[in-house]
Amino acid sequence: MDKMRREMVMSLVVMSAVWPLNVVHEIGHVFVCMLYSNEYSVMLSLFGNSNTVCFGDGFGDGLGVFVYRLSGGMSVTLILLVCLL
Repeated sequence: MDKMRREMVMSLVVMSAVWPLNVVHEIGHVFVCMLYSNEYSVMLSLFGNSNTVCFGDGFGDGLGVFVYRLSGGMSVTLILLVCLL
């Protein structure tokens, strides 16, 4: 019974970590929008799709778009690495 309780607690901990990581993911996109002096809009949803929209064409070349797309996942990866170390 103790093993089952421990697995349940771990499952709840993992599931409760998803929402804050979703917020960190979107904040990563917002950071790049701000770096390129673009306006942005963030929509967070608990059960649906969350997204960030950058207004304007301040990204310039394709590198800015690449950095924008990469920034969400990289921000979550950095936070998880810091928590694990």
